[in-house]
Amino acid sequence: MSISLQVSQKDLNTRKDIYLNLLPKNVSVDKFIGTAVSAVATNSDLSRCSQNSILIAINKAAQDGLMIDGKQAVIVPFGNSATYMPMLAGLRLIVDDTKRFTIGKVAIVYEGEPFEHYVDNGDVILKHMPNSENTDQDKAIGAYAYVKDKETNELICEYMNKETILKIKNDYSKKPEAAMWTIRWTEGYKKTVYRQLAKQLPLANNDRFQSAINHDNENYDLNNVTPQPKSAKEAVKELLTKPTTKESSVVQKEEPELEIPIKFSDGKTLIFPLEINAQQLIDLTQTYHTREQEEGMLTDFLTANKGIMPKLWDDMYKENPNWTEQLKSNLTIIMENNHA
Repeated sequence: MSISLQVSQKDLNTRKDIYLNLLPKNVSVDKFIGTAVSAVATNSDLSRCSQNSILIAINKAAQDGLMIDGKQAVIVPFGNSATYMPMLAGLRLIVDDTKRFTIGKVAIVYEGEPFEHYVDNGDVILKHMPNSENTDQDKAIGAYAYVKDKETNELICEYMNKETILKIKNDYSKKPEAAMWTIRWTEGYKKTVYRQLAKQLPLANNDRFQSAINHDNENYDLNNVTPQPKSAKEAVKELLTKPTTKESSVVQKEEPELEIPIKFSDGKTLIFPLEINAQQLIDLTQTYHTREQEEGMLTDFLTANKGIMPKLWDDMYKENPNWTEQLKSNLTIIMENNHA
């Protein structure tokens, strides 16, 4: 087994006071550190991630009070950065720790299983007779989750059909190829419906719960729009071939300068001049607020060739043929400093 040495026990022990301050009182800081070290050391895929991004991910887990044990939470690579992801068991643990709700249930419904879900005179009715032999994803038709509010005696329930769950996976998840959607697909189905259930829970003032939901939201493109954002090359080609008419949205100047309008999946659009140089590119990356947005912008820039962005290419390529990798490294440092 390949071992990642990006973060050691010593590294995390020096941050013990930080974790003590972040973790809930009922979570052992020594167990948290030991679990985090083991999770990083045994995941060789994290070896390509910077130490700083791993430490940031561990900080997020501490804020949520979740063990990075593959059940409550995981850290996975996303590009050259480590990404923290609360799992279903972690979200359920946080809800259970409020002591306001019963543990409830999260389950998948398969073809042929008796299942009813409806409202009768304001009461939610849920009936399901599962067949323990059903494990085939092709026969899954949906998933549901419920808890009972001890204060109001209300059954809070959510059901999602398979098509809706897969739409969230394909249209909104930033990691649709992740294990929770493939080899552990039941986790993806159950977590998706539980996230939807969480929106109904009266926990707006629970900081730990809101922190976990916000951290998990970072793994989804919640502002996804259709059609998908264009790459830099596609945007330029469209701009150059678009006829100049009164109806055109391109405003002409006396001495027009070609620009690249790049629309990202978060809904933002930035305008970049074709004659952008290397320093300007670095400066522009700092206008973004999240690592994923900056990486998305970098990806779009790296799709441009020297015919589209000649000045940037000349600045970087003549001195260093591996400028794209160098640029990735520089931007990673900027992003980590921005989000540390």
